[in-house]
Amino acid sequence: MQKKKISILLILLIFFNLSNHQIAHQPEFLQQNTQQAEQLLNIMTLEEKIGQLFIASAVSDVERNKDFIQRKGYRLDPDYIQELIKKYKIGGVIFLGMGNSKDQVTLTQQFQNTSKIPLLICQDLEWGLSMRLDDALRFPRNMTLGALHNNNLIYQLGYEIGRQCTEIGVHCNFAPVVDVNNNPKNPVISDRSFGENKEKVAVKADYLYKGLHDAGVLSCIKHFPGHGDTDIDSHYALPYIPHDTQRLDTIELYPFKQLINAGVPAFMIAHLAVPALEHNPDLPTTLSHAVVTELLQKKLHFKGLTITDALDMKALSGMPAEIAVQAFKAGNDLLVCSKDIPAAIAHIQQQIEQNKISLDELNRRVLKILLAKQWAQQKTRNPLTTDQLDKRLHTPEAQQLKQALYTQSITCVKNCMNLSRIKKNAYIQIGGEEKKVTINQLGQDIEKIVPAQSTFKNFIKKQLQCPTYQLSNNPSKYECTKLVKKLNDIDTVIVALFDMNKFATKGYGLAENTLQLLKTIKTVNKKIIITLFGSPYSLTVFDDIDGIIMAYEDDNDAQQAAAEVVLGQRKASGSLPVNA
Repeated sequence: MQKKKISILLILLIFFNLSNHQIAHQPEFLQQNTQQAEQLLNIMTLEEKIGQLFIASAVSDVERNKDFIQRKGYRLDPDYIQELIKKYKIGGVIFLGMGNSKDQVTLTQQFQNTSKIPLLICQDLEWGLSMRLDDALRFPRNMTLGALHNNNLIYQLGYEIGRQCTEIGVHCNFAPVVDVNNNPKNPVISDRSFGENKEKVAVKADYLYKGLHDAGVLSCIKHFPGHGDTDIDSHYALPYIPHDTQRLDTIELYPFKQLINAGVPAFMIAHLAVPALEHNPDLPTTLSHAVVTELLQKKLHFKGLTITDALDMKALSGMPAEIAVQAFKAGNDLLVCSKDIPAAIAHIQQQIEQNKISLDELNRRVLKILLAKQWAQQKTRNPLTTDQLDKRLHTPEAQQLKQALYTQSITCVKNCMNLSRIKKNAYIQIGGEEKKVTINQLGQDIEKIVPAQSTFKNFIKKQLQCPTYQLSNNPSKYECTKLVKKLNDIDTVIVALFDMNKFATKGYGLAENTLQLLKTIKTVNKKIIITLFGSPYSLTVFDDIDGIIMAYEDDNDAQQAAAEVVLGQRKASGSLPVNA
């Protein structure tokens, strides 16, 4: 009898734990009281319900984004967005291109004031507002964050990006990227990924997501089922993933599964050809019922918002209206960047009237969208305003966080010696040319033109009092030969490589003459210490170099920290996020 009681107790405990586990891992926005959203849904017209499915493309500065709009081939201007809001009752807007924070806030206010139902404002802000707004702080990209050991800093970054999102009226950040970048030749993910290690990618993404969530912003994880092992950019063509289901489940899907368990609110579906998941080789994953509904929603038990990648990308082919219908039928809740929203809405309505799309299914999706909006609206702290916006975005705390992130990512790849003890040094900067820049002094009618300065160069020169030389990122053979002659009595040459490219297909921005120069310096018995302000994958091209420091990006805070490491004033605490 006693054993039977114990067995029953264990079963109850297991059931209780499983029940709690499932509830805890459901997206928080779905745990709200649904009464308000259901009441709204019940009084909405069919047209209003269909409109909620669409996130329209917009730009905040038409003049500045003329070339961008021309490449897109359809209207993104504010007047057209206002028409889509008034006439077609769209569900939200995604700001594309580049702009500034005040213009975007002003437009967001106008759009929200026009809309009967609050809009869901979305944006790709993977490394913060600077990805789309040039007056914002530039935080590190994911590859740089992948070098960090202190993941609490990544949580703080997520929270800070989220806080800044709320200041400009953005409810949903299409971030973080959780693709495992296991292809060094990937032309679209690269430094947008946390690296090659699936566990680290999942953990770091979780910290960033939780920071965004705690700041009151919906996080959209991307790009399901995994865009890391591609050599084609889906903006221009359909990438092909040849792996079998076991490999996909082990590597590509791993971070997504971990984040489903963490309760993330939204997933973005990539445009990929994955025969192991979708047997029709011409059907992208975005439009695949097998991938979106059967795999993600049923097998992996994801209950949150399912969002398409941009439907205007060239990986997709066909009429915009047909693409939108396919995306909806595949299981997507939100349809992003349709080229022709009016036609797409009309086509979905026709499908409903012909009983090819269930009205119950439409209602279920729209209720989910309304609940996400309700959650985001409740998290809004203050009324949207441009008053002192620059000050609110550039707080001392945000500046300090940015500095800490860049500083703690610096990585000693090989032999980080204290160069301040070496008597005869020379410094060579390749790239990062000191171009003329204009400085406008506010409050006075003064305009100055001065050369931009390299933080790294200035700090090294001041501390070592060594000769400094500057070459372009594509120096001539004559310039290189002339420079080598000037290094006769030098023991150690410090080289900083700027203007690097993140892509292997472009040689990481390293000219052949630059690589030959390094070899020549080495052959005349000089020690070379290189600091790389670029992709860690570029390490594969450097042979027989005495010391290598990886700084990842050329931000001034990264330059300062890297210079301090070179001089032995700071230890490099980062680790390589890739196997190079």
